[in-house]
Amino acid sequence: MTSSRSTATTAHRSALVHWQDQYWYIDTEGVQLPDPLTPEQVSRLIRPGQPMFRIIDGVAQPPSGPGRLWQGGDIQAGIEMVALLADVEEVNDIVKIDVSNYAGRISPNDSQINLVTRDRREIRWGQPPSSKAFFVEQRAERKLEFLKHAKRTTGRVDLNQPWIDLRFDSPTVPDPGRASIGQ
Repeated sequence: MTSSRSTATTAHRSALVHWQDQYWYIDTEGVQLPDPLTPEQVSRLIRPGQPMFRIIDGVAQPPSGPGRLWQGGDIQAGIEMVALLADVEEVNDIVKIDVSNYAGRISPNDSQINLVTRDRREIRWGQPPSSKAFFVEQRAERKLEFLKHAKRTTGRVDLNQPWIDLRFDSPTVPDPGRASIGQ
């Protein structure tokens, strides 16, 4: 028998992929499930507290079809982020994983993955969690610890800033005077 906790965790690890004007369910492996949702249906799934699903946005490849693996490294990077954030209560305000710049396809110097909060604030995460290029960016664990610390200290994972850049040694924000958390 499956407990409600494990069922909730499984749903929380699943995601919706935004493609054109629809949202498609994918499972934890990236397999597309049938029946897309409209934006109106999705808005009912994004509520305060723990989101039922996170949205992966900005994918380059179209849906592969129900029961098939959605193709693309950007989908896999998005799934990695969904899994990393799934059981971390402090980051429940993060509702979207933007992979539109995955592998630098728009701008090689900008963040490959951006997290978007319920208030449409941006957290510039950087490379996928499995990246081994730590000489360039902070490790995923350190970035996640910063977000948890920010939430515990300021009550907001986004430090009440329009954006936070977590990629390098010291996270940067547009207004450093308002963002001090004693890190």
